[in-house]
Amino acid sequence: MNDLPTLLTLLVFAATLWRPSWALTAVIVMFPLEMLLSTSSSVLSSTQWLFNVATGLVVLVALVRRFIGGESLFQDLVTGTLLAAWGFYAWGYLSTAWTPTEGTFLYQTVSAMPYWILIVVLSPMLLGRVEEIGPLCSSLLLVGTAVTVLILVNPSFTISAARLGTEQGADRGNPLALGTLGGTMMVVAAMAPTAGVAARRIVLNAGAFVAGAGLAVLSGSRGQVLFAIAVIAAMLPIRFRIATAKGFALVALGAVVVAAGMFLVFSQFVDRRNEDRWNAESLTTGGSGRFVNVSELLGEWASSPGHWVQGLGLSAFASLDTTNRVKYSHVLLADAIGEAGLVGATLLAIMLVTGFRSARRLIAETDGDPRARSFAITLAALALYHLLLANKQGGMLGNPMLFAFSIMLARVSLEWHHRWTEHEALADFAESIDGSFEDADPMEVGATR
Repeated sequence: MNDLPTLLTLLVFAATLWRPSWALTAVIVMFPLEMLLSTSSSVLSSTQWLFNVATGLVVLVALVRRFIGGESLFQDLVTGTLLAAWGFYAWGYLSTAWTPTEGTFLYQTVSAMPYWILIVVLSPMLLGRVEEIGPLCSSLLLVGTAVTVLILVNPSFTISAARLGTEQGADRGNPLALGTLGGTMMVVAAMAPTAGVAARRIVLNAGAFVAGAGLAVLSGSRGQVLFAIAVIAAMLPIRFRIATAKGFALVALGAVVVAAGMFLVFSQFVDRRNEDRWNAESLTTGGSGRFVNVSELLGEWASSPGHWVQGLGLSAFASLDTTNRVKYSHVLLADAIGEAGLVGATLLAIMLVTGFRSARRLIAETDGDPRARSFAITLAALALYHLLLANKQGGMLGNPMLFAFSIMLARVSLEWHHRWTEHEALADFAESIDGSFEDADPMEVGATR
């Protein structure tokens, strides 16, 4: 049993030589897989950074393979979304020059730069076309399900304070990473296409949804579960075109299936050890705490006119005398204003607005290709999911997958738009040629022969 996590990791790394989408999958599951490996290897338990370095090397190998295979790493990559995302992270690091926070927490934030480079800079190079989203969904569901099952049957993962985790030295592994993987699997399983594919794919999607939901519920990550359900509810009507009778029926059926799946999950994974985590009082308390954090952060920023433009600085919230005694506000939108100022808020707004426009254009232009459209909606759903998560957890730079998915969404949208406009231009040209022959005088046409 202890060898299975290592074997799975080696298989995933080896698969990157076959398809680069597996390297992107390795990045998405990196932190939960790291926690799993630490329970089976004493070396990785004490030096977890080795696995992260290995993941980075795998991504570099995948990028080299794409380049050798004739794929451009940079084509359609540079968009307004990318420039705003990279600018936001650059401004965040620059703001350490005036932040009032000092010590270990700030050092941990700054020292995370290699992770952000891997996720925000390198990972978007692994996905360049809409058609590559399909293999990503398949590999993510396969690997995610395998990681989830190995975690659920691993005795090293226990529930403490109503949250699933594992002991890692003096600390416990981050349950939010487990919940995020589970919620990601829920979204992908619900959005990825199943029509016209083998029955085993439908079984895979259903199994991945239940496994992911179970992991998210056991992790005690309430936001991950609730936001996954919210994203599915918001995107299903777009996915199946609720305006039509068939679409309405499919949305209704999907809602019933999701509800039944969640009922099954809660009945199996909620008991006396974690039931308090899921009651109404607990849910409302978590939300009210974040409201207090936002009020105190923005209040401090508003009372300091000299910091309106540049912000209070990265991780400035940790230095405030706050009510909840936490190190960050847990709300990205508040951090973008309070810690990064009007500059950071503008950069984040540009990224979100351009990302939304890219999603809308991509979904519209893939209208004639059902599978491409479903892939586009899946990627948009993942970006939306991580946007919601970024506003309930983590510090200002602590949600890099939101930025990565936004950059990928803008890139594949631009690539498809180029193909779409070329196709439309050729179609218009062909129509004009046909029209010229139809309008021509038959005698003149005959005279040219």
